[in-house]
Amino acid sequence: MRPEKEAGYRRLFKELDKNKDGSIVKKDIAHLTPSPQVFMSQSDFDNDGKVKEDEFVRFCHENEKELHKLFDSIDTKNDGVIDLQELESAFKSAGIEYTSKQLESVLTALDNKGVLEREVWVQKNLLLNTQCPTNFLEEAFVKAHDMDQSVNYMQKLRAFPGAALAKTVSAPFDRMKIFYQVYSHHYLKSSERMTLRKCLTELHSEGGVLGLFRGNGINVVKSMPEAAIKLECNKWIRHNFKNGNENLPIYKEILAGASSGLLAQSAVYPLDTLKVRIALSRTNEYKNSFDAIRQIYQEPTKRPLQICNFYRGFFSSLGVIVYVATELTAYNSLSAKFKKSCEQYNLNSAFASGASSFLAPAAGTIISYPLQLIRTKYQSDKRPKAGYLQFCQYTYQNYGFRGFFTGIVPNLFKSVISGSIILGWWSFVNKD
Repeated sequence: MRPEKEAGYRRLFKELDKNKDGSIVKKDIAHLTPSPQVFMSQSDFDNDGKVKEDEFVRFCHENEKELHKLFDSIDTKNDGVIDLQELESAFKSAGIEYTSKQLESVLTALDNKGVLEREVWVQKNLLLNTQCPTNFLEEAFVKAHDMDQSVNYMQKLRAFPGAALAKTVSAPFDRMKIFYQVYSHHYLKSSERMTLRKCLTELHSEGGVLGLFRGNGINVVKSMPEAAIKLECNKWIRHNFKNGNENLPIYKEILAGASSGLLAQSAVYPLDTLKVRIALSRTNEYKNSFDAIRQIYQEPTKRPLQICNFYRGFFSSLGVIVYVATELTAYNSLSAKFKKSCEQYNLNSAFASGASSFLAPAAGTIISYPLQLIRTKYQSDKRPKAGYLQFCQYTYQNYGFRGFFTGIVPNLFKSVISGSIILGWWSFVNKD
């Protein structure tokens, strides 16, 4: 190691050592890398939870060697700089989705000269994870876009109108799904079958056009915190699972998605219960949302706290694990096959992403739907008397296997409509 290099590493360490105690911790480098936990695991050689000066110097020296190798692999023209075309090629090989503006901003964030020189490359990326080229490029992308929290929050706010629009347009199908799940057993017993038209007619005759959107306000309100919690938790869990290694194995992807889904659902479940009750209510049954909250809270319960009324059927939400497992497996396998087909027939890769995004949730919905049905039944019942096993036995004995899938057609309609709008809006707000 050259003396001037070592001196540079030690100067950087002293800048990061805010409290001057001879060591740095995760919070000291959080502004320099999207994965501070990965940095700590790679540089804390004695595993004492802190990175001391000699450990930091050793890490930087080894990491710089890897950065030079990565630079050479991306610099295909061998001219000593990385230009926009070479960076684009590297991102495509890594499977990172981006727009032209995003790609340019990555280059600008690293070096505003229009090309990226070797020394600047090393200086700006010194603390990033270099053990896997794909993970490194992902971190470089995230660092250029998401490290600025104001930009990160604005991206979430820009996505919210699309989610709100999607929920609103698909609201009639959402209410039809809930109506099917709770009341269709009256029709399953008889020779008369409930059709989509009959269900829509009954809902319209009871509450008019506005009645079709009953409960949508609550649905829109819960959509933003639910998505934010799910995405941020998933990002945090996946970063901790990776620990600098290659792509996550499928069982860890499933565990990360299921865990973040359960955390999000736990947080917004009372709003989901409120949405179901309002969607099933008759005109003027509740004065407003606050009146509905009051009435649900005051209902008799065997649980120790009245707040438990808002968590009826919560354990059937474990179906999110089944949903995420199916969705992830389907998405990963389908997207890889569709991308190959797009390359073969010279089609835009967006078709592969779009097709996978529609088919994977549909597969997850079909597999996990019986648990969704149980959850809605419990949420709608003011005084549930049966346990989960008794409910399943009752449903099968009286309505057969199809009784567990009542309402799945409007639910699939809702998913397709909602997914189309969200994808379309996201493309619009991120267009060049």
